[in-house]
Amino acid sequence: MCLLLAAPACWALPQLTSIHQVRLLSNDEAGKQYPVRLRALVTLHHPDRWQLFIQEGTEAIYCSTSPKRHFIAAAGDLVEIEGTTARGGFS
Repeated sequence: MCLLLAAPACWALPQLTSIHQVRLLSNDEAGKQYPVRLRALVTLHHPDRWQLFIQEGTEAIYCSTSPKRHFIAAAGDLVEIEGTTARGGFS
């Protein structure tokens, strides 16, 4: 499962506020686009590939960024991001 850094118009589902909550979702549940707001540490950022990995405690997650959003961060930065969950293309 992955996290998209873009907020939908509808916020009917409960907002997830931890990586743990996101990771508990099944792939089908993640596809429902739960709103997410996280404060986490950047562990890897590839802006050319729109990829971001963040960590909160001992749990980490992959985020897909958008070329339209100029997300600037480096490994070690503490960031707050908003987005939605999405079905993952791998494990």
